[in-house]
Amino acid sequence: MRKTLLLSLFALALALPAWAIPVPAGKAAVVEAVIGKVTADEGKGYKNLKLGQGLAPGTSVKTGANGRVSLRLPDGSVGRIAANTEFLLKAEEKRKGIFTRLLKGTVRFLVAKQPPGHSFETEMANAVAAVKGTDPEYGTDGKVDTAKVFSSGNPVALLFTDSKS
Repeated sequence: MRKTLLLSLFALALALPAWAIPVPAGKAAVVEAVIGKVTADEGKGYKNLKLGQGLAPGTSVKTGANGRVSLRLPDGSVGRIAANTEFLLKAEEKRKGIFTRLLKGTVRFLVAKQPPGHSFETEMANAVAAVKGTDPEYGTDGKVDTAKVFSSGNPVALLFTDSKS
């Protein structure tokens, strides 16, 4: 019962953009919802995440077996990070946009419309996915990458690379 209530509240938080917590200046994301064990490392060791906490570029996020977190990104996109996931908010200085890396587990994005010249990319062990106007979900166990892309008629580009290159 309690788990169902928590999951319902988590889903409600994601569905109400009017309640969106703004991303602080200079941060790569802000924590919109957190359930269970979720930690982040901004270079000083892993610490528990808190609602409303801003995360710097380069931050690693880990969710435990019962952990889930929703992150709002500066462009308005939302990342839903599932249980048993390791995820990185990459620091990109030369390109404009949102750049992430999925090390293990599953993440699903609700991607906001990107301005001209901006990208939204997620890197995995064997693939880099660049999406515009889609709702992608990515998964990896470090060896095999998966991508589910939900689109409303917009083009999707997936670039698969050899992990040894």
